[in-house]
Amino acid sequence: MPVKRLAAAKSRLAATFSPEQRAHFSALMCADVLAALAVATRVQGVTVVGSDPLVADLAREHGAEFMPRPADAGYSVDATAAIEVLAGRGSAPIAVLPADVPQVAPAELDALAAAAVTAGCGIVLVPALIDGGTNGLVFAPPLPIPLCFGPQSFAGHCQAATARGIAIHTAELPGLQRDIDRPEDVRWLAARKRGGRAWAWVRRASG
Repeated sequence: MPVKRLAAAKSRLAATFSPEQRAHFSALMCADVLAALAVATRVQGVTVVGSDPLVADLAREHGAEFMPRPADAGYSVDATAAIEVLAGRGSAPIAVLPADVPQVAPAELDALAAAAVTAGCGIVLVPALIDGGTNGLVFAPPLPIPLCFGPQSFAGHCQAATARGIAIHTAELPGLQRDIDRPEDVRWLAARKRGGRAWAWVRRASG
C-alpha cells in the first residue's frame, strides 16, 4: 500500500480542509484501511511503502511492515519498487491497494484475496467508481504489467494485460471502489450510516 507524505496529501480538498486537517484526515483513512487489512482472514501480510515517518508509525501500530522510500516518487513508482522486494520473498499473490478507501470492509478484502486464487496467472483489477482509476490490482509475482495508477488507469491496465495475453478478472467491491479525493467524496462519506475513524471525524467536521 503506497502512501504519500501526509503533509502533501489530498490537495483537491484544499477548499474544504486546512493543510493540517487534510494531513489528519489522510492519516485516519490510512488507519481505517490498515485496520480492515489487519482483521481480514485471508490477508497474510501488509506492507506500507512511503517516505513519511508518521505513516511508518501508523503501519507499525497496525502490525504492518513499513518499507521506506527516500522521497515520494509517485504511486506507481513506489508500488513497483515495493513489489520488486516482495516478489523476491516468494510467490504468494501481491495486492496493490489505496490508502484512501475508508469504507472498505474486511470481507471485501477477503473476497479480493479469493479472486486472486481464482485468477491464477491472470490479474485481478478493481475499478474505481468515479474517475476510471484502479483501486486494486492483484497478481502472482513477478509483476506482469507496468503500473499506471491514476485517472483512467483501469483501461490502461486492461490494455497492458491484453497486449501481453494476460487474463483479466474484475472485482467490483463497493467499499474498495470508492476513494475519497474531492469535496463531494467527503460529503458522500459523511452521509454513510456507519464507518471508522475517518467517517467519525468527517461527521464532526461537517457539523
